Amino acid sequence: MTKKFVFYVTVCLIFSNEIDAQDSSNFTKFNISADIMSRYVWRGNDIGNSASIQPCMEMLFHKFTFGLWGAYTVNAVKMQEIDFYLSYSPIKQLSITFTDYYTFNEQKNSNSFFDFNNNTTKHLFEALTTITPFQKLNISATASVFFFGDDKNADDPEINNYSMYAELKWSPSYKDADFEIFIGGTPFIGYYFDKTGIINSGICIFKDLNLGSMVLPASCSFILNPSTQKTYLVFGITL
Repeated sequence: MTKKFVFYVTVCLIFSNEIDAQDSSNFTKFNISADIMSRYVWRGNDIGNSASIQPCMEMLFHKFTFGLWGAYTVNAVKMQEIDFYLSYSPIKQLSITFTDYYTFNEQKNSNSFFDFNNNTTKHLFEALTTITPFQKLNISATASVFFFGDDKNADDPEINNYSMYAELKWSPSYKDADFEIFIGGTPFIGYYFDKTGIINSGICIFKDLNLGSMVLPASCSFILNPSTQKTYLVFGITL
């Protein structure tokens, strides 16, 4: 575990409505938002095979961010997700985040939210770090590892895979649009794929849609998973 462990950083890449808290120091803010996505594709994998409604709420305090993010399918499968995350950014070039991914079947009469047994839990804990060494070039690098929970070895379900993911991203802007060009992969057999490989690459365009008196932040992504040779074209809007 020590050799594979990497600290976790995340940046919540969604547009949100900021509400200033009743704090004279103005260091505390609350964000709420909801994304409506034509598909939920995460790190090169289609999650749920469905359109997805993704609410988010978070609190920002000084250099810390605590939030909840969810993904709800609209098909018959009803496998849903709620993530809890805590992020710390000591400097602008570095962010460290710990996330608890929790998936559940809402059609069951009861679920196992309070089950934190490493061999049976549906929680998945991740540590991730993101660095932006060249801010003027808008280049960032991310590395993450699952260190507890529902990420088990296929041959021995009591052994964790400690699956890792690494990504390099360039985020330029041109005129009235923002872009993300990214490539990511996994160095070991595990959660993402059954061998080492590039699993996530593509481009995303962010642009405001002017609908009369209303302006909606929107995005459109072309995603290619070279390891599975699957492609996705995903559109989303943020409320």
